[in-house]
Amino acid sequence: MNPAPSDKHAEVVQQLAEVLGPLARAARLIARMGIFNLGEPENCRIPDGALMRERGNRACAPTAALVVEVVSPDDDTWKRPDFSAAHQADQLLIVDPGSARFTG
Repeated sequence: MNPAPSDKHAEVVQQLAEVLGPLARAARLIARMGIFNLGEPENCRIPDGALMRERGNRACAPTAALVVEVVSPDDDTWKRPDFSAAHQADQLLIVDPGSARFTG
């Protein structure tokens, strides 16, 4: 089992939840900040959050309007754009707390 992300990582995810929540509701999207499975059970990734077009109760979400990734030291976030695109995510937001950089 992988350990949970660092405190700084969790703080950034919380800040994103606070900012994205009202924007998602205004756009009639569902904010889902916190890890979830994107893809299929046999081939999925675990992003830090998303804005979803519809509610569901499944183990893996097939797609999202926005996928959110927060960079942790030594992770493979920068290898994930192709995965999100392959699952028809409209946008991928990568937040790098170490550099205060956002990439969308």
